[in-house]
Amino acid sequence: MDFTPAPEREPDVRPSASGPVYLERSHLIVWRWLKTALPGHEIFARGSLRRVVGKDRAQKDMLLDFVICDAELRVAGVVDLERARQDLAANRLKREMLDEVGVRYACWNASQLPDKQFLREWLMASPAVSTQDEIER
Repeated sequence: MDFTPAPEREPDVRPSASGPVYLERSHLIVWRWLKTALPGHEIFARGSLRRVVGKDRAQKDMLLDFVICDAELRVAGVVDLERARQDLAANRLKREMLDEVGVRYACWNASQLPDKQFLREWLMASPAVSTQDEIER
């Protein structure tokens, strides 16, 4: 049998991006901010509430703007961005369901994000310590 030796280094292949933009500008800026503020964490944009809390817990799926996971992909926190037509009932439901599984939840204004130190402290705090002020900050 003839084997071709594996290349010592993978070639630098970058596919051309010709599809639509996945995130709108404000979400892209926050995604990049989260990535730089939380090295060692994975940040997933446009997550699923049912995937985070379990399909049996959530009868209806809801969009989560950002799901923050540790290196082992355990969910540590969720950040939603405020919208012009904010659905406070939906945010309360998300918070309650995420609290049940020990995941922190915050809803922040994309143009007034907390500083990176606050973000790290919030993420490391116990979910039970979270306050309404943190949710609406």
